[in-house]
Amino acid sequence: DEDDRERVLPRLTQGQPVDCTSLKPEQHFTQPPPAYTEATLIKGLEERGIGRPSTYAPIISTLVDRHYVDRERGRLKSTKLGQVVADQLMNHFPDIMNLDFTANMEERLDEVASGEMEWVPVLRDFYDPFEDALEKAQEAMPRVRVVEETDEICDQCGRPMVIRQGRFGPFVSCSGFPECRNAHPIMKKTNVQCPKCGGDLVERKAKGRTFYGCSNYPECNFTVSSRPLEQACPECGGLLVAAGRGQARCTNCAYRGAVPEKEPADVA
Repeated sequence: DEDDRERVLPRLTQGQPVDCTSLKPEQHFTQPPPAYTEATLIKGLEERGIGRPSTYAPIISTLVDRHYVDRERGRLKSTKLGQVVADQLMNHFPDIMNLDFTANMEERLDEVASGEMEWVPVLRDFYDPFEDALEKAQEAMPRVRVVEETDEICDQCGRPMVIRQGRFGPFVSCSGFPECRNAHPIMKKTNVQCPKCGGDLVERKAKGRTFYGCSNYPECNFTVSSRPLEQACPECGGLLVAAGRGQARCTNCAYRGAVPEKEPADVA
């Protein structure tokens, strides 16, 4: 058709000079897929035939409770610990980590429940190769310490501080452990002052949920569940927190409305 004829190159001969009519430099980067939300993760599990409606909530809570993922603004973002665990499992248990393994196993267990299959052969088919893979992993799997470097210096021994993973989540610890046991929780500042004592409001996590509390805890126990905003309440000057897209609410009065614009910084 006409469009095809316009795209066909004219007949050319070797060595023929060709004029450059235009040059358009463009650069494209491959973007990673977006992180799962709880809803999209459940949808992906359903599409793969993995799990049942009664198991979706325990699956997500396990990922969060073991700090394999963090909830960040509605998305499940993988942690360094989660990435290391996933890599180790993929390297040493590829059959079980196959996305079709769980769906196939659940189908066979359903057949056992309905009396169509005997349970002993089903478990033997799984456990014999799993036992062999487990023995090999115990010998070959390296011990990996999940630590991340920081710019902080230990105030007790002068060595760098690192982020480690503990049973209650990540924390900052001296790289000289166990000789130096200096450690403290991770505190991500919000650049907002505590309305109760004037300390820094910092981001904290507990049981997979994010909240914001005063850095002077336990002397000051002020906390809010929503992200604090740097702008003050236009009605009472109190603390504003995020309340949806472009919206804010005051923790001190009944104000609720659009997020006020930041005042321009003074220029000397």
